[in-house]
Amino acid sequence: MQILEYKLDASPGGMRCPSWVEDGGYFVDPDNHTMVGKCRDNQEWKIPDSVVKLTLAQLKDRLVDIHSRYPFKDAADPVSDPVTLTVNQVKQLATSWAGM
Repeated sequence: MQILEYKLDASPGGMRCPSWVEDGGYFVDPDNHTMVGKCRDNQEWKIPDSVVKLTLAQLKDRLVDIHSRYPFKDAADPVSDPVTLTVNQVKQLATSWAGM
């Protein structure tokens, strides 16, 4: 599985996830409108060269950076009593999401 940082594609029907992203729309960076998704390693289609491929360490760095600007909250009860995640919890979130 590859971890990819990408932007949505403009289409006649509106903004869409690129066809080569199999599972996407995660960890949006509001400042540059990028997001993260996954696709298989050995695929039959081409991923554009401009797409950033992330290692797990780079994904963790990305999430910690976003967290420093837009703190992630505990999803257990986000409305009545949201709790800001720690940096270690954010890194664990990346690890869990990536399945590693």
